[in-house]
Amino acid sequence: MKILFIGLGKMAQIFINNFDQHKLVSEFFLFNRTLSKAEALNKNLQSKNSVLKNLDTIPKVDLIFLCIKPQNLHELGDILNSEATLVSMLAGCSVKQLTLQTKITKIIRIMPNTAIAKESGCTTLFFNEHVSDKTKKDLLHLLHHTGENSVLKSEDEIDKVTPINGSTPAIIFELTSYMMDYLKTQNIEEELARKLVTSTILGAAKLMTDSPKSLTDLVNEVTSKGGSTIKALDFYRSNKLNEIIIEGLNESYKRVKELGKS
Repeated sequence: MKILFIGLGKMAQIFINNFDQHKLVSEFFLFNRTLSKAEALNKNLQSKNSVLKNLDTIPKVDLIFLCIKPQNLHELGDILNSEATLVSMLAGCSVKQLTLQTKITKIIRIMPNTAIAKESGCTTLFFNEHVSDKTKKDLLHLLHHTGENSVLKSEDEIDKVTPINGSTPAIIFELTSYMMDYLKTQNIEEELARKLVTSTILGAAKLMTDSPKSLTDLVNEVTSKGGSTIKALDFYRSNKLNEIIIEGLNESYKRVKELGKS
């Protein structure tokens, strides 16, 4: 399989390194506005690859991964005009917009997250009606070593879930830092604080993944009347932490929709 990557930001590089490590691609073609970034990546790949200085002539490839910022989509114009299938990571940019801008009809929208770097990511996918069953199968095979992959039934769903699988890692990192800040106020060294918090979150995530019990049941198993855990939960509940979290995710979703209009 031959793949062209347009845009070589962090997510694109994670995908490229994953595919290269597992020897899933016969040839990479790399394009980035900053040529030096493409050339630096080119030197570290085991697979055959080429750096493109422009997109005037698109090589014959199976997939084109579009990994630029949504607000820069208009800069591509119709220069792509390829028979390849377009795999877009542009938040909020609809199949209709992508087709109008690139003149490509076979469109796949995906929304990954940075945990794919540890092969523990969560990627959502939407295939438009022009994508063949073979291409669907090939892409899912490519993504096999990146973590969990969920195919969505409607395009609208990929925008709705973007605040979760796309943005939540950063939210988790932020909440983790708050917990570490508490430990620092208790004079716990930073290295130990990070180990305690991250190990606890990892264990809790595994419990949620492996247990058939509801989240309410899992909470109840940790809490006891008059205990220290319920004291913290009562505080969060009385201060409507749930509403704050939901409101933040709604703001993220609004921005996704705004990016689609830019």
